[in-house]
Amino acid sequence: MPRALRGKTGTLGAQMQLASIRALAVLLLIALVPSIALGQTYFRDPKLVGQWSYKGSEGGSNLKMSSDGTWSATVFYTTGQSDDKFEGKWMRDDKFVYWMYTSSSSPKVKVGGRDKDRVIEVGQDHFEIETSTNRRHTYFRVK
Repeated sequence: MPRALRGKTGTLGAQMQLASIRALAVLLLIALVPSIALGQTYFRDPKLVGQWSYKGSEGGSNLKMSSDGTWSATVFYTTGQSDDKFEGKWMRDDKFVYWMYTSSSSPKVKVGGRDKDRVIEVGQDHFEIETSTNRRHTYFRVK
């Protein structure tokens, strides 16, 4: 070992170890902050769990939202177009319901696709959303 490095490798090793610990702490913090934020922000609203129906001028849908975060829907059209069937996962935050598609019979909606609708109101027997195309839909609980 060269004379210039004798006695200094211990200090250099300690500095490298301290830098590694700091880097690891920063990485852990970066990993934990989003998971904490997600845990506090997103939730499954028990008021939305159940079977729902929507009817509008162009068609409607029958929607089932489960407490495990899954959903399924059949969309029907008054235009004579065949029904579309969808399945996926759902969650919400203070402003939106988020939909992830795990199954789709429509060529317009791809498996793995995501969507969100703005929550206008959630009541005991109904909820109202505004879609990404700025249409308002009111769903009524099926009894």
